[in-house]
Amino acid sequence: MQWTLSFRRGDQEDYPRFYRIVCQDEQGATGLNPTLHPIAIRPDLPPQVELLDPRSDLELPANAVVPLLIKAHDPDFQLTHLTLRVEQDGQQLVEHNRELFSGEQPVFGPASIDFPLEPLGLQPGQTISYWIEARDNKMPLGNRTNTAPKLNIRITEPVTPEEAKKQRDQQRQKQQDAIQQEQEKQQQQNDDQNSGFPTPKR
Repeated sequence: MQWTLSFRRGDQEDYPRFYRIVCQDEQGATGLNPTLHPIAIRPDLPPQVELLDPRSDLELPANAVVPLLIKAHDPDFQLTHLTLRVEQDGQQLVEHNRELFSGEQPVFGPASIDFPLEPLGLQPGQTISYWIEARDNKMPLGNRTNTAPKLNIRITEPVTPEEAKKQRDQQRQKQQDAIQQEQEKQQQQNDDQNSGFPTPKR
């Protein structure tokens, strides 16, 4: 059995505090004293999203590939979408917005996803802004959260494809090292909690 509720406009204190389930047999008889069950209403919390890397504005070649290290979670239900949004001079470049994740899961990442600049057709000296938008499965429209502040990329002269790949690979390796260090730190904390004693540092 599924029971879908929605918030009503107006006085948020004006809602039922209890419910009961009344059962009826084939003869139409019902229970005399069905149990009252309390109702505790709480809002659907918005998702949390973080851009772990890069964390600051950049100057990059027009054909660079930017690895974006992202993690997100929904504190009470499910993530449904992660979207990369791009704007130039205050206007969203809708055709270059990119779906990074679509589905239903409570946690995403940390994961590194490439953001290639070449398809944007930018010229040296131009600047774009970008951010990540997370959305959850609240009905009918999901809660949305954006990474903040928006980060900027100032475009410089393109480099050779080999150099662009080298720069991307170097940054990705740094991100993977950071992920591994974070996982080891989390594992150490879990081990300490399970044992009840902190592990001596070497």
